[in-house]
Amino acid sequence: MLRVDASDDAPRWAAEHRDALRTLVAEHGSLLVRGLGLRDVAQTDAVFRRLGSLMDEKEAFAPRRRYAQGVYSSSKWPPNQPMCMRFIVARGALRDPLGRYVQFRPPKKGSPI
Repeated sequence: MLRVDASDDAPRWAAEHRDALRTLVAEHGSLLVRGLGLRDVAQTDAVFRRLGSLMDEKEAFAPRRRYAQGVYSSSKWPPNQPMCMRFIVARGALRDPLGRYVQFRPPKKGSPI
């Protein structure tokens, strides 16, 4: 987990630290970044685009709400069903396989990370 104080200009911070973030993801497999102060879709879209190209959602079996080109809601996945590995494996064939996720609210159940 990486804690930062970038709430004043998260897109600029992301652009300046893009290579370091991608290196950390490559080394550790994932990275949780806290402190970007993302509060809406516009901020999230700006940060995500500074980190690389975004993919279009094409999985009809797991519909999502589109907020901006390449920015989607989470899937309404049944809790008793395993995640589809076809989608996860397919990311490796993309030009930029880095997944980006943001959570605006803490979960109603479970432990916040």
